[in-house]
Amino acid sequence: MRVALRRRTVFRRAGSFTRRLRAGRRSIAFRGRLDQGFGPQALPPGRYRFALRAEDSAGNDSAWVLRSSRVVR
Repeated sequence: MRVALRRRTVFRRAGSFTRRLRAGRRSIAFRGRLDQGFGPQALPPGRYRFALRAEDSAGNDSAWVLRSSRVVR
């Protein structure tokens, strides 16, 4: 999953993370923290866009799905 922060009218990359899930429809719990090598850091307030993509065991990728969210505090 890629996470991008909106600055003015442009989205800037804020980080990314991966999860291994079983096959089928799944949901991902996201607590507003990203680990960029320095330990989990809370995302600052702002509007974010999430780009999600699934990959099967053969390495085939799905199309990107975009979702937006807002961090308030």
